[in-house]
Amino acid sequence: MKFKDIPKFTSVHGYQINVFLHQLKRNIDEYLEAGLEINPDFQRGHIWTEDQQIRYVEYFLRGGTSARIIYFNSPNIMMGELPFVLVDGLQRLTALLRFLNNEIKAFGYYYMEFEGRTDVNLIFVVNDLKTREEVLQWYIEMNSGGTVHSDEEIARVKMLLEEERQKVG
Repeated sequence: MKFKDIPKFTSVHGYQINVFLHQLKRNIDEYLEAGLEINPDFQRGHIWTEDQQIRYVEYFLRGGTSARIIYFNSPNIMMGELPFVLVDGLQRLTALLRFLNNEIKAFGYYYMEFEGRTDVNLIFVVNDLKTREEVLQWYIEMNSGGTVHSDEEIARVKMLLEEERQKVG
């Protein structure tokens, strides 16, 4: 087997932009006006619990670096061509929008209770795949690997962390 013979994933040929938290709602509203389908039929729907949403928002606000890229597809968004769909990131977007809409708290506070602006941002990647088949293949490639950690697995590592802290202290 040669490395060059390994089939490659779908390429991203579109563009990307940085979106700071205070810009997120405006950007999504503009995308919705442009025809964004935020929950297409291939998405798994809204499955995060409120606790998971809060934990992600707090992770995001602390400057967590993974899970910041949100993937969209539009054959040519600059020309206003549809479909324009959210391909990956529905759970994260939903959590952040609920926080911005003062529906959930982070660190015990609603968004409206925070002062100033945070410099944390998302990266919106807009691919330009031409067919639904290509979009579905891209979605499968992004979402068919890995396994989510169970609460028990996280609790086990938290216990190890506590043991390490006790050694030092």
